[in-house]
Amino acid sequence: MIRIRDIAEICGVSTATVSNVIHKKYNKVSPALREKIEYELSKNGYVPNQSALMLAQTRTDIIGVVAGDRKKDAFNLEDPYFSKMFRYLEQNISSCGKYMMMLIDKPYEEVLRQAARWNFDGMILLNLGQKQLHGITGSYTKPIVTIDSPFEYDCSTISQLRTDDYGGGYRMGEYFAELGHTDVAMLADNDVSVDHFRWQGFVDGLREHHVVIDEKAHIIIDKTDHSESDESEEYERHFEKLRAKSAVFCASDYYARSLTHFMIDKGLRVPEDISIAGFDDLLFAKLCRPKLTTIHQDIKLKAKIAVDHLNRLIDGEKVEGRVVVPVRLMERNSVILHKKN
Repeated sequence: MIRIRDIAEICGVSTATVSNVIHKKYNKVSPALREKIEYELSKNGYVPNQSALMLAQTRTDIIGVVAGDRKKDAFNLEDPYFSKMFRYLEQNISSCGKYMMMLIDKPYEEVLRQAARWNFDGMILLNLGQKQLHGITGSYTKPIVTIDSPFEYDCSTISQLRTDDYGGGYRMGEYFAELGHTDVAMLADNDVSVDHFRWQGFVDGLREHHVVIDEKAHIIIDKTDHSESDESEEYERHFEKLRAKSAVFCASDYYARSLTHFMIDKGLRVPEDISIAGFDDLLFAKLCRPKLTTIHQDIKLKAKIAVDHLNRLIDGEKVEGRVVVPVRLMERNSVILHKKN
């Protein structure tokens, strides 16, 4: 493995000069010499000792991304929404020369220990419950960006991003009512945070068009292990209630797709016998049959704003403390006009 001493000998300079280039102290090195040293570093495949770099500078260029489950302490990395979010976060973090360290489903005490151990420059907190959120923000003094957590802070070192979950639910409620659906339901696996706001918006959107539903129309399935058999058992348990509805709004595309498959297996036609809609507009919303009517949220934009805000906070700049990312209705084939008998 090539060493700093080896690069110094090749370039005919001191090890201190090579070290200045590696640590980006360019004011101490002429542009021509810097170019020569960087060329040799690249040519010889020099890999800096990360721990040494961390000791040599205040910033480590490490961003902690902390994610947790909205319902139980069993976060599932296979969730298509989160896998897409992680991909866009990593792209944006790496594009600015930084590194992403993921902490999945960790107690807030462990998050704080890892943040101190690796000297994170800042953290992005994704879908955390209140206990984790308060535990981290109550002790961590460096910049934080939260994604899809309740607006709770008025602080110069915290920026909060949320999808317009209420607005998305509201638009779907309006849409169902406009198509004549009055006996409807919403299906989710919890009633907290983003799913709660989607339910509230759904109820209000329907009410705006004189369609009134109550909590009996809010179907909460018990998800313990995110397995397909677990879902089918829950759909079976609620089948009589579901089949009586003309339309069902699911809190995610994932559930909309799996509910569609379940209903078809039961001999029902979608959307002729029951209309089904989702939320997220993930890839399989366009791949499944029928194509899924859903609420589109811009995950790529959320990731971009989150990383941009965090970098600006790290640099001591002011950013908007609260950002609501807009959504829009995507009309496809899984919801149709309701024809009353």
